Amino acid sequence: MTLQDLAIAIELKMQGRMSYDAKYLKDADSEHLAVLIAEAVQISITSDRPMVGTCAAVGKTVRQELGLPKDGILNYKGGKFLLATMFDLGIVDLYDKRAKKAKYTSKFIKITDWTKFDSIVACITKEKSAYVMPSSTPYEPWTSTTHPKLDKMIRKGSSETLGKLSQAKTPMLFDVLNGKMSTAFQVNDRVLKVYNALMLSDHECFEHNSPFLTKSQANGKRMEATEVGKAAMQLQGAPFYHGYNFDFRGRIYPTSGYFHEQSSDNAKGLLLLDKKVELGDHGYNWLLIHAANCWGEDKLNLNDRIQYSLNNLDKWMNWAIAPMSDLSWTQASSCWSFLSTIMEILSARISGDVTSFNSGLICYIDGTTNGSQHLTALVRDKSIAHHVNLVPTELPGDLYTLVGDTSYASIKALVDTGLNELFVKHRAKLIDLQKEIQAAKSPEDVSKAWDTITAYREEYKDEIKSVAPQFWLQITKASQRRKIAKRNVMTLGYGSETAGFSDQLREDCPKMCDELKFIEAPWSWFMAELNYANCVKELPGPAAMLGLLKQLAIQANARDEQLAWTVPGSNFPAVQSYYVPESKQIKDTWAGVDFRPRINLPQVMKLCKKSQKQGASPNVIHSFDAAHLTMTCYASDFQTVTIHDSFGCAAGNMADLFEIVRIQWVAFYTLNPLKCLLTGQGALELTPATGDLEHEAILDSEFAFS
Repeated sequence: MTLQDLAIAIELKMQGRMSYDAKYLKDADSEHLAVLIAEAVQISITSDRPMVGTCAAVGKTVRQELGLPKDGILNYKGGKFLLATMFDLGIVDLYDKRAKKAKYTSKFIKITDWTKFDSIVACITKEKSAYVMPSSTPYEPWTSTTHPKLDKMIRKGSSETLGKLSQAKTPMLFDVLNGKMSTAFQVNDRVLKVYNALMLSDHECFEHNSPFLTKSQANGKRMEATEVGKAAMQLQGAPFYHGYNFDFRGRIYPTSGYFHEQSSDNAKGLLLLDKKVELGDHGYNWLLIHAANCWGEDKLNLNDRIQYSLNNLDKWMNWAIAPMSDLSWTQASSCWSFLSTIMEILSARISGDVTSFNSGLICYIDGTTNGSQHLTALVRDKSIAHHVNLVPTELPGDLYTLVGDTSYASIKALVDTGLNELFVKHRAKLIDLQKEIQAAKSPEDVSKAWDTITAYREEYKDEIKSVAPQFWLQITKASQRRKIAKRNVMTLGYGSETAGFSDQLREDCPKMCDELKFIEAPWSWFMAELNYANCVKELPGPAAMLGLLKQLAIQANARDEQLAWTVPGSNFPAVQSYYVPESKQIKDTWAGVDFRPRINLPQVMKLCKKSQKQGASPNVIHSFDAAHLTMTCYASDFQTVTIHDSFGCAAGNMADLFEIVRIQWVAFYTLNPLKCLLTGQGALELTPATGDLEHEAILDSEFAFS
């Protein structure tokens, strides 16, 4: 099965009986339609996107390309017609699943013949792909807010918002984007060779082979790893470039799909800078630090990380020489970046003079729970600054461990050991019932299995809730307890609360270990409440700041306006455009079975005040971390590679970047961004009491970004 076979099948299907709602497809090229639906199915699998949204996205793209008016139902009908062609060929089918936060099941796409599907995808060349692919030549620089190949400078930005940008008014924004678009990358051929060899195995260096993933999660991860390898094969042997633009908060994103620096470790481990930089006096040590970070020893001070790498160097060099002979390097927390780094260290040592060795390997330094760092800096709370490394400390502050330990102390105080047997009983039964859902073949069997487990949960809901402490006390390792708290604590600074924490735990915990598989909602909520309460307890100033930012959205809602602000430092015009479409439920069929999908109608939009309120805190903080990043890139006279609060460059430049990122933090907070924000909103009356934290203290903090 080839892409051309799918295109012919689409063409033949369009020549037969065709719903009026999908007839606009006849004006499009059939091979292009084949590419659109195949790549949309990829996205559906990798991002766990429901069928309705996938089909609507395809139809929307076609209608936009044909210059047709917005119509949500016609979007869906056209995309569904193309998906049905793949069903007719035995490539895909649908199954019912309850999406996250959904009350009812939705239809999702599954691949029924991976051989056919992989063959089709393999035919999609860079030239045919609907994705914006890396380019063999630099993209034209941004000179205005629209670009011939990259669309808008701000993704989905309105003409009013885009009108606030120009090279005269916002030169920093143009210079930073254009600097990134002139940055050439190359594929690490040595790592790619190992990558391709292990893709043929079932080794857990690829996340899709993890036993802790569901089948659909594994399929998504597998497809991502495949696409990264495919892109690397197409691009190896010559430099390539990405396009970049902003989101509505000012965060910078590459326009390429899959194979870029903001993708997974699969991609990051395969990327090098084309412009190599001499290691000089400090670069070799930064390679050693980066190796320790990638292994997982990122909580040591910098000198201890160097020593850790030196202590293990003989073993690591053997791995670098023959990575397929001993796969122990795959135990690293970021194994592909680790392999790339130790191979670079080996090359530097072989050169005979590490100081004059030219390296294109990208080293990174990351913020410490960066959202909480910004919140702490905004209220200048000196009492907690050491927890987020805004002041010098001998050892790194670790909020994850602090909150995790506090929550587990609470669990030990709350547990009733007399309920241990009850936990074992319900745990075993619930696992069996969830496995029945996974094993169900037909929609009827899925529905029946869901009804059974729902009835069981309702009958024993009080008992299931009462044994939540027993579920969490299965975990005894300090490292795992820290990991349970990590994402909750990390996202507090971006506005997450108990409900968000609970969703995160249900998503993340089953991937950690067998004990945390099949987590029940009352158990995740129990831990989420503890983690949130302890975050607020340990970080009272930042928690109050989150409430203040939410209040700004409440005021904007009262005015029936979008929350908008100019970000200090970068002068980026941030706008929360939370307009959502009305929706309509329609009657439809799939393979002779009736169902009633709900379709979004983009032609009828309204302001979603709930989303505006929930989004204010994270979006303001994201805009501040974006401004700090933009200022840092602007101040650097060398190539930088960035991922929101993670700053990268060639190892030979890292000593300079280590200082610049701190200097620009001070520069940003010298502008008093909170006062700027409240003044712009006409809300100075909300100004909170602040502490006496000196922002300059970060200049001497080793762990703030490391």
